[in-house]
Amino acid sequence: MASFNDLIVSTLRKWSKTLADNVTNHSPLLAKLKELGGIVAEDGGVALEENIEAAENGTFKWYSGFETLDVTESDVLATALYDWKQANANVIMTGYEIRNNKGSQTKKYNLLAAKMKNAEHTMKNKVSASAYSDGTGEGGKELTGLQSLVSDSPATSSVGGIDAAEKAFWRNQAYSFATDASVSAAPTPAQMLEAMEEMILRTTRNSDRPNLILASGDFYRAYKAACTSIKRISTESVKFGDASFAALEFEGIPVIYDANCPASHMYFLNCNYLKLRHHKDAYFTLDEERLPVNQDAKVFPMLFQGNLTCSNRNLQGVITA
Repeated sequence: MASFNDLIVSTLRKWSKTLADNVTNHSPLLAKLKELGGIVAEDGGVALEENIEAAENGTFKWYSGFETLDVTESDVLATALYDWKQANANVIMTGYEIRNNKGSQTKKYNLLAAKMKNAEHTMKNKVSASAYSDGTGEGGKELTGLQSLVSDSPATSSVGGIDAAEKAFWRNQAYSFATDASVSAAPTPAQMLEAMEEMILRTTRNSDRPNLILASGDFYRAYKAACTSIKRISTESVKFGDASFAALEFEGIPVIYDANCPASHMYFLNCNYLKLRHHKDAYFTLDEERLPVNQDAKVFPMLFQGNLTCSNRNLQGVITA
C-alpha cells in the first residue's frame, strides 16, 4: 500500500496538470486568451517584454521610375516592460491528519480531495478577480489587470513603463457617460446602446475590431433592456475552447456579464493584443514539498509567476459612468 505522502504527491501532480485549465476556464477573459493562443510560457528574464508599434514606417512613398527611395532609419517600435507577479496557494496536511488517516486509502483521498478543491476554488476566484485589478493591490503584487491596461483615464496612465500622457499611441479609448453624454444618472437602454455604438467605432480599424465585451451587472442589464426594446435579444452560450459562458451579442461580438467586473464598467477588448505571460516552471505548478521546522505539518505549494500584458492599448476601450 502506498504511503500517505506518496498518495499526496502523486495526486497533487495529476491535479496540477488540470488546475491551470480550470483556473483559465473560470474567467471569460483568460478563456478567450487561451482560445487565441494568448497564454504564453516564458523562460524567464528581468521583466516581460511586449514589442509595440509606436509609429508608421516613415519610409513609405509613392514613386515612379528611377526616383530615389527613402532608406532613412524609421523608429517604429517601442518596448513595454511588465513586472513579474507571483501567487501561491498551499495544500497543507498536519501531522495529526496524516496519522489519523494512516490506515484508510479512501479516507486519505477524500481528505486530500477536499483540500485540493478548496485550493482550486480559491485560485480561480482570486485570479479571475485580479484580471480586473489596476496592479496596485496587495502592495503592487497583483496582476496588471484591465483597470490598468484599459484605464478609465487613458491620457494620464502609465503602463509597461510607457507614459501615455506623452505617447498618444499608448492611450486606450474611454467613453464616460458623465463627460461624453452629460448623463449623471444610470444610463437608459437607449443611451447604453448609443455609447456601445460609439465605442465600437473608436476601437475598429478596418477588419481589426474588438472580439470580446465584458460588462458589470448594471451595464449588462442596460444593454439587455436595449436588446429587448429592439427585439433582437438572444442570450446564448458562447464557447471559448472548453469554457462556456452565457452571452448576449453586439455586432457579432459576445457580451458577457462578469461578476468581477467593476460596477458601471464595460470593456471592449481586442484580445489579439492581450496576453497572459507566465513562467514555464510556475503556471499553477506543484513545487517541492516543504517541511516547516517548527510545525507538525507538510506543505505542498502551488505556484504562479506571470502577468497580463498588452501590445496595443489604442484598440482597447472602456465605457464608464
